[in-house]
Amino acid sequence: MAPESGSVTLSGLRKPVRVVTDRGGIPHILAENERDLFFAQGWLHGRERLWQMELTRRVALGELAEILGDEPLAGPDVSVHLRGRRLSDLDLFI
Repeated sequence: MAPESGSVTLSGLRKPVRVVTDRGGIPHILAENERDLFFAQGWLHGRERLWQMELTRRVALGELAEILGDEPLAGPDVSVHLRGRRLSDLDLFI
Protein backbone atom coordinates (compact mmCIF):
# COMPACT_ATOMS: atom_id res chain seq x y z
CA MET A 1 0.00 0.00 0.00
CA ALA A 2 1.22 3.47 -0.83
CA PRO A 3 2.15 5.82 2.01
CA GLU A 4 -0.61 8.19 3.08
CA SER A 5 1.65 10.93 4.39
CA GLY A 6 5.14 12.27 3.87
CA SER A 7 6.90 13.85 0.95
CA VAL A 8 8.60 12.65 -2.19
CA THR A 9 11.03 14.58 -4.35
CA LEU A 10 10.47 14.10 -8.07
CA SER A 11 12.88 15.47 -10.61
CA GLY A 12 10.90 16.92 -13.47
CA LEU A 13 8.54 19.13 -11.51
CA ARG A 14 8.90 22.85 -12.09
CA LYS A 15 6.99 23.97 -8.98
CA PRO A 16 5.92 22.25 -5.76
CA VAL A 17 2.89 19.97 -6.07
CA ARG A 18 0.72 18.88 -3.19
CA VAL A 19 -1.34 15.69 -3.12
CA VAL A 20 -4.14 15.43 -0.59
CA THR A 21 -5.86 12.07 -0.10
CA ASP A 22 -9.46 12.18 1.11
CA ARG A 23 -11.17 9.70 3.46
CA GLY A 24 -12.09 7.48 0.53
CA GLY A 25 -8.44 7.17 -0.53
CA ILE A 26 -8.91 9.43 -3.56
CA PRO A 27 -5.85 11.62 -4.24
CA HIS A 28 -6.44 15.28 -5.14
CA ILE A 29 -3.55 17.02 -6.90
CA LEU A 30 -2.89 20.70 -6.24
CA ALA A 31 -0.44 22.16 -8.75
CA GLU A 32 0.43 25.62 -10.04
CA ASN A 33 0.52 24.59 -13.70
CA GLU A 34 -0.91 21.89 -15.97
CA ARG A 35 2.45 20.34 -16.79
CA ASP A 36 3.21 19.62 -13.13
CA LEU A 37 -0.37 18.48 -12.54
CA PHE A 38 -0.19 15.87 -15.31
CA PHE A 39 3.34 14.84 -14.30
CA ALA A 40 2.14 14.19 -10.75
CA GLN A 41 -0.96 12.41 -12.05
CA GLY A 42 1.21 10.05 -14.13
CA TRP A 43 3.47 9.35 -11.17
CA LEU A 44 0.50 8.64 -8.88
CA HIS A 45 -1.13 6.47 -11.51
CA GLY A 46 2.00 4.34 -11.82
CA ARG A 47 2.44 4.12 -8.06
CA GLU A 48 -1.14 3.05 -7.46
CA ARG A 49 -1.24 0.53 -10.30
CA LEU A 50 2.20 -1.03 -9.90
CA TRP A 51 0.80 -4.32 -8.58
CA GLN A 52 -1.69 -4.55 -11.46
CA MET A 53 1.04 -3.85 -14.02
CA GLU A 54 3.30 -6.51 -12.47
CA LEU A 55 0.47 -9.05 -12.42
CA THR A 56 -0.39 -8.33 -16.07
CA ARG A 57 3.27 -8.72 -17.04
CA ARG A 58 3.43 -12.09 -15.30
CA VAL A 59 0.20 -13.25 -16.97
CA ALA A 60 1.67 -12.41 -20.39
CA LEU A 61 4.90 -14.27 -19.61
CA GLY A 62 3.17 -17.28 -18.03
CA GLU A 63 4.72 -16.69 -14.60
CA LEU A 64 1.69 -16.46 -12.29
CA ALA A 65 2.47 -19.65 -10.35
CA GLU A 66 5.83 -18.15 -9.33
CA ILE A 67 4.16 -15.50 -7.17
CA LEU A 68 0.73 -16.99 -6.42
CA GLY A 69 1.72 -20.61 -5.90
CA ASP A 70 0.68 -23.62 -7.95
CA GLU A 71 -2.92 -23.57 -6.78
CA PRO A 72 -5.78 -25.54 -8.33
CA LEU A 73 -7.90 -23.54 -10.76
CA ALA A 74 -11.48 -23.41 -9.52
CA GLY A 75 -14.66 -21.52 -10.12
CA PRO A 76 -17.39 -21.30 -12.74
CA ASP A 77 -15.37 -18.98 -15.01
CA VAL A 78 -12.50 -21.42 -15.60
CA SER A 79 -12.28 -22.51 -19.23
CA VAL A 80 -13.38 -26.07 -20.03
CA HIS A 81 -9.80 -26.72 -21.15
CA LEU A 82 -8.39 -25.84 -17.72
CA ARG A 83 -10.97 -27.33 -15.33
CA GLY A 84 -9.28 -29.60 -12.82
CA ARG A 85 -5.87 -28.13 -13.67
CA ARG A 86 -3.39 -26.03 -11.69
CA LEU A 87 -2.08 -22.48 -12.09
CA SER A 88 1.15 -23.81 -13.61
CA ASP A 89 -0.99 -25.42 -16.34
CA LEU A 90 -2.49 -22.00 -17.07
CA ASP A 91 1.01 -20.52 -17.25
CA LEU A 92 2.00 -23.21 -19.74
CA PHE A 93 -1.21 -22.69 -21.74
CA ILE A 94 -0.51 -18.95 -22.02
